[in-house]
Amino acid sequence: MSEKKDIRKVMEEEKRRGIRRRPLDTASAEQQARTRAKFLRAIIDYNEEDFIRAIGELGHLPGSPEYERMMGLWREHVRALRR
Repeated sequence: MSEKKDIRKVMEEEKRRGIRRRPLDTASAEQQARTRAKFLRAIIDYNEEDFIRAIGELGHLPGSPEYERMMGLWREHVRALRR
């Protein structure tokens, strides 16, 4: 991890000191950011395989209602852009 990211992580944790809240889960936040980036890249590149992988990382397996809903939205998006 780069030094800037380490510093940012420590600063975020230090900001929360003295405040009665749950501890900041920086690993989870970083994973969510990576997943969002994968979704964005799949949408920009019209890459269905990458989109399916990103859905899988969220735990939506083929055949599940949420998977089918997301794939329907994906296909509508691609169709609309290709018109």
